Amino acid sequence: MDQIEAPDASRGANPFGVASLIAGVLLLLLGAATIMLSPAIPMLLSRFQLPYQFVGLLTSLPQALVALIGTVLGIVGLLAKGRRRVAAIIGTTICASHLVTALVGFVGSQVVVLLLG
Repeated sequence: MDQIEAPDASRGANPFGVASLIAGVLLLLLGAATIMLSPAIPMLLSRFQLPYQFVGLLTSLPQALVALIGTVLGIVGLLAKGRRRVAAIIGTTICASHLVTALVGFVGSQVVVLLLG
């Protein structure tokens, strides 16, 4: 006779996907904070006597780092066999799009500095 086994509660869980999703939510919060604090950037630059080149670093670099980590975690979560992929798909999508946006924003700000400076 076959015995019925109780399902393992952790089977199918995807910790990398969940971590990627958490990184994606953190990126959404960082993006909102950047938008809300952007009027203060000229004041911060003058107060700390920083050149305009630092705007790209101040706004894009933290988001790019979190987005890179979240994208890698999401890809690992997508490649895990026998695991749920919904959180990994959502997290990877949010993080990868923020990574592209952060890199384009950083490069764009540096181009503006070169053209105007």
